[in-house]
Amino acid sequence: KQKITQTVNNKKSTRKFTFNRNKLFLDEMKHLIKAIENNRQTNINIREASKSVELALMMHKSMKQKKIIFR
Repeated sequence: KQKITQTVNNKKSTRKFTFNRNKLFLDEMKHLIKAIENNRQTNINIREASKSVELALMMHKSMKQKKIIFR
C-alpha cells in the first residue's frame, strides 16, 4: 500500500491506497499503441504531456533539494 500525506489549512491527513505502478505504465503504453495503430488522438495531447513531465521533474528536483522549485 502507498501512503500519501497532505496538509491543507494546517491540517494533516494521510490516506492509504493500493495500486500497481507497473500496470499504470503498461496501460498508458497500450493506450498509446492503440491510438497510433488506429490513427486516433490520445487522451492528452503532446503539449499537455510535456507539461506533466516538466511538473514531475520539478517535483523531483524540489524533493531532492528540499525546497520549492518554480522553474
